[in-house]
Amino acid sequence: ARPTPGSTTAPRIGPRPPGGPRDLLLGAGGRRRPELPLGARAASSPRSKKQREKMLWRLAGGPLPLLAAAAVVLLLCAARGAAASEECEAWRAELRRRQINERGEVTVDPYDSDAIGETKHKPYLRIEGTTAIVVVGLGAVTGVEGDLIHPMTDSEDANTVHWIDTVWAEDQSGRVIGMRRLSPLEPAPATLAFPIPYGTTTITAYEHCNKHGLYLGQTVAVDVVQTEASAGPSCDLAACGAAAGNASMCPVQVAEYWRLYEREFSSTTAVDGNTNLKHKPSLTVHGDGTATVQVGHENVALDGSITYHPMSPSDDPAVVHWISHIFATDEAGNLVAMCELLPTDPAPASCTFEVPQGVQKLIPYEFCNKHGFYVGDEVAVTETNLMAPRSCHKRECSEAQPSLLSADGDEATKVCTYWRAELQRRQIVERGEATEAPYDSDLIGETKHKPYVRIQGTTAVVVVGLGAVTGVEGDLIHPMTDSEDSNTVHWIDTVWAEDQNGRVIGMRRLSPLEPAPAMLSFPIPYGTTAITGYEHCNKHGLYKGQTVVVAPAQTVSSPQPSCDIATCGGGAANVSVCPVTVAEYWRLYEREFTETAAVDGNTNLKHKPSVIVHGNGSVTVQVGHENVQTDGSITYHPMSASDDKDIVHWINSIWVADQTGSIIAMREFLPTDPSPATFTFDVPAGTTKLTAFEYCNKHGLFAGDEITLSAGDADASVTEPTCDVDECPQETVDFAREVDCLAFIAEAKRRQIEFNAYSPTVYSVPYTLGTDNEKHSPY
Repeated sequence: ARPTPGSTTAPRIGPRPPGGPRDLLLGAGGRRRPELPLGARAASSPRSKKQREKMLWRLAGGPLPLLAAAAVVLLLCAARGAAASEECEAWRAELRRRQINERGEVTVDPYDSDAIGETKHKPYLRIEGTTAIVVVGLGAVTGVEGDLIHPMTDSEDANTVHWIDTVWAEDQSGRVIGMRRLSPLEPAPATLAFPIPYGTTTITAYEHCNKHGLYLGQTVAVDVVQTEASAGPSCDLAACGAAAGNASMCPVQVAEYWRLYEREFSSTTAVDGNTNLKHKPSLTVHGDGTATVQVGHENVALDGSITYHPMSPSDDPAVVHWISHIFATDEAGNLVAMCELLPTDPAPASCTFEVPQGVQKLIPYEFCNKHGFYVGDEVAVTETNLMAPRSCHKRECSEAQPSLLSADGDEATKVCTYWRAELQRRQIVERGEATEAPYDSDLIGETKHKPYVRIQGTTAVVVVGLGAVTGVEGDLIHPMTDSEDSNTVHWIDTVWAEDQNGRVIGMRRLSPLEPAPAMLSFPIPYGTTAITGYEHCNKHGLYKGQTVVVAPAQTVSSPQPSCDIATCGGGAANVSVCPVTVAEYWRLYEREFTETAAVDGNTNLKHKPSVIVHGNGSVTVQVGHENVQTDGSITYHPMSASDDKDIVHWINSIWVADQTGSIIAMREFLPTDPSPATFTFDVPAGTTKLTAFEYCNKHGLFAGDEITLSAGDADASVTEPTCDVDECPQETVDFAREVDCLAFIAEAKRRQIEFNAYSPTVYSVPYTLGTDNEKHSPY
């Protein structure tokens, strides 16, 4: 449902939470206590849980020093001084206010984790040098299976979104000396690290769960040598975990505020702003493709003055009062733009944004921390911005955050699991196998495709082909053959490794321009006990290789798996790789779809690559741009990331050919890239016609219309094609040079035979040099 002028119906930004009793349980004497989160408990131990916690923190050996050291070396988002400290005091006041108004408690006091035996919500403290580290959940400290770590679950469903939204620490006087807000997109465990200010003698940790409220955690004593004279309180109200402007974050945030609204105000519909003009979000369309929402703009007094809604920061829960969010939806109820505000931002609360193409109407909303949701009037849109995306102005930082254990939710790692799903899908639809299971190299006696694993120190190295390991003549190494001929191009396109749980802990995509053998190296994450190598050959499919056992001493405390979805093989502007990549897509298309001609995009507008000529020497290709619905909206082709082979679905690549059929521009995409798939490039001089192509991983190759260019549509200064295939800036570690010299010798012998065309039975060893060829003799 969407509101019409004067309506109070809330938009459907994710499913609305159903009504129901609050998740509070009555304790002894009728006092309310929090519902204990569900989850498996640790196995029984002869020590009490509290004794075991103390023992684990005091261990001199084992994984804990490694884990803490990893956290110390990572940077936290920068501290922002006295003004930022005021923001954090105000945010703490808001969380305390919710403890009463949302949780239904009689005071602002947090739940005592120890008193109620709650370890999943308990914030634990550790000091390394002069840095304090807070993590939430016993499992984040112990690494013991069954010890819980609080989840970080993002969702547009208000009933599902569940995460630790804030972690902070107070000193002996109750002053906030470290605080960070978190994003539900971040991996668990929730963490905070900060320098300890001089004068601190004790630190107490706190956290706020969006669903279950405030929790008090561990208190530790601080020695003066563990403090920094120059350190002030660290206050970061940015939520780290995604790049600034990550549009996927905003629907999650809107869902959370609808959940909060129903919980605190027992309502699922926004209040009509016309009943309270101080709260009304008024929307102005400027006619240049932008719009502004301002709260209280229509609250005009008889003397002509305007009384805006206040933005009142305070450390008093009864006083802190501000507009925390402004957002706008379109006529279909879809989120168009959102701005998040702090109580220290100036009044009036405002949000200006670009209006995406296809939007016909806008409905503004605002959320007041004390009074909830208000909706303004629906406004017709006359001007939109052709290339504007839906915008998400969340306060997010880009620095890495400390994490004491690895997490499958890491965004970079997710990209690699999505790519693995695509390769598994191809094993069925391209290779014609009944399941996505890889070929077992040992079972079928396949050594050329077998990925071998070797451990050197704390680094795992995977190479493909027995010859890359042994250096023995006749032991095969899989070739890396680049060609613009789709029948010839042949290489190992991906190498990866999984741990004992089937989790991807290292992955790299390769370029056919790289030399053989195909290889991957990565640091072994802590907790790994076994590594299995895998590879995908562009022509012959998936192969499972060697499994090796890993000792704890061969792992590193750096928790994150290595995921390099870029392909190495040259500089970022290496144009020679793009025609090779296009040839591979033609080969894949013929193999999977038994076709040699691209589908006409006009028969399926969602797949059609449309060319937009800007007249300034540049061109944009956008997939689905012409798929306009009867209501004027555009349904673009999805970019659906998933680790399920049946669900992962996206535009793999866009490329453009000129009047001669030569590739003048190309870009590869990942399933995590935003929709619509879009590519802008400069048109080389001499180009008179353009034809755009796109490749969908599930539906194959589509061609757009041939476009004739006018004078001035090409850029006279551009002489080289544009080639964007996500190449990395440098090669990965060379297995032969740094790990196993036999591999390099094997490659040299292979070249001696292959490139010099000598018989291996005659020339199986290097030349024997005499005085007649002194310049080659190694002394």
